[in-house]
Amino acid sequence: MKARRADRPPIWTPRFSSLFAINFVITFAQFMTLVLVPKLAASLGASSLVVGLVAGVFAVTALAIRPAVGWATLVVRHNYLLAGTVTLILVAFVLYAVSDSIPLLIGARLLHGAAMGFLAPVTLAMASDALPPSRMAEGVGTFSLGQAVSTA
Repeated sequence: MKARRADRPPIWTPRFSSLFAINFVITFAQFMTLVLVPKLAASLGASSLVVGLVAGVFAVTALAIRPAVGWATLVVRHNYLLAGTVTLILVAFVLYAVSDSIPLLIGARLLHGAAMGFLAPVTLAMASDALPPSRMAEGVGTFSLGQAVSTA
């Protein structure tokens, strides 16, 4: 029989739950755009090469922005970074919706890639701050599992 652990602080605090939900929903939406954006580029008359460029520029930008993310998380409050990141992702989604040209679509992808480069490190740092030290590994594992599930 399992012993009751009344002395264990909870992981699912309102702050952790909010961060989990924000990260889950945005990551889910981002992976939905992975399929839709190349089709949008093709419908705008892009060649196969340009469709590949539109699809790939996101990943390159998300990776290239990571050194700036490390610096920013040290000098800017995490909640401001998260608000800015979510705002940029929203702007990118609006740009996708109104894109009527390939250059505008590429601009939206660049913006979206830069914002997504910030999302995972910032939300994970904030989630770590929200977790009790005695349950850090369990909480980070749970948070990471949510990210993995949202990509599936």
